[in-house]
Amino acid sequence: PSGTALLVDDDPAIRRLVQKLLGCRDVPCPTAESSAALEAISFTRSPDLVIVDLVLGQEDGREVARVLRERWPSARYVLTTGAELPNSSEPPAPFDYVLAKPFGPADVDAMLAFFDLASQPPAR
Repeated sequence: PSGTALLVDDDPAIRRLVQKLLGCRDVPCPTAESSAALEAISFTRSPDLVIVDLVLGQEDGREVARVLRERWPSARYVLTTGAELPNSSEPPAPFDYVLAKPFGPADVDAMLAFFDLASQPPAR
């Protein structure tokens, strides 16, 4: 199975990387640099994954994810961060998964497998 994703990250290099990694795995992923930029993205249905950076300029990614969870309650929420998180086996609310920076193709494959959205990884 494959699905759709949405990425909210203020770093253009991360947006390009995630869009490329997910696109190669047949998971379309529109991106936005802020909550305000999300208004320009229209979905006919809820994305399967919503990936949100912890720090979005002046915005708190947790708050952005909380607002988006009200809009798309069936989506799964992924936190991306380079910050150290408190030792816990559970991701911080409202997230379902943590994708720690820096990350690469194997990390994205693990995330997709966790949510049962894995497709065949691209041939190397």
